[in-house]
Parts: sequence; C-alpha cells; structure tokens
Amino acid sequence: MLFPPDLDAETIKFENVPCTHGADDEHVDIEIPKSAEPGDILSVRHKGQMKKVKVPDGVEGGTLISVKMSQDFLESVFFPDTKSAPDIIKFKDVQYKQDGEDHIDIEIPEHAEFGDIMSVKHNDEMKRVKIPKGVEAGETISIKITQ
Repeated sequence: MLFPPDLDAETIKFENVPCTHGADDEHVDIEIPKSAEPGDILSVRHKGQMKKVKVPDGVEGGTLISVKMSQDFLESVFFPDTKSAPDIIKFKDVQYKQDGEDHIDIEIPEHAEFGDIMSVKHNDEMKRVKIPKGVEAGETISIKITQ
C-alpha cells in the first residue's frame, strides 16, 4: 500500500529500503526487510522521491513484493495554471529536463523548502509545482505532466 509523502516520519520503521525496477515503469520490486512485520511502514526512493510503503498483511520479512508507485499524491502537489495555487510562486520559470513523453525532471532550487511553489513552462503552458515534503534543495524530482 502506497502512502502520500506527508506521512509522519516517526511512523517509518525502515528507511530508504533498496528497490529495483519492476515489470514496468510504474512498479518497483522491494525485498521486505527480514525483521519487518505486516503493517510496518518503510520508505523507498522512486524517481528521485521518497515514498512510503506499508508491509501488506500476510507478507513476511525477506519476501519480494511488487508495488505500483502511483502518482496520485501529486494531485495535491501539481497545479495546472487554471487553478489558483495556495501560495505565492517563489521560484519562477524553473528549468527542467524532459523525461519521456509525460514526465519532467526538476532540480529543486537552492533555498527551496517544503511547500514552496515553483513554476515551469511546459509546451507553452505555465505549470505550478509544490515542493513535496522530504525533498531538499539540489535534489531532482520527477513529475508526471497532465493535460
């Protein structure tokens, strides 16, 4: 089970658990730590972002599981220009690299913090991106572009 990035860090029992690419770009394979139990929360890094995963019921430590890394939580992070962002845009026209047809990689600007809003211009449209919790300046995040 995948959790949004604002889950309290205190609930994470296993941090930065290694994972490998799964069957497709949306899935990762995670070997559950040997001492983990169902219900434990672990964090994994996927496309430059930390994600929290709950060990499913019936899964024992040492088991390899495949988890779909949903982008659903980005609904609260990504704002089309037609919606008003909750805060002032702090970083304008942030540069990015195209990653496939529908993703962009954005390096978080220096002095940026959780909750800051930055704008990127993509295909002649201005998009607003809210910096997610757990991401620091200098790190790169991958964002799925929606129409």
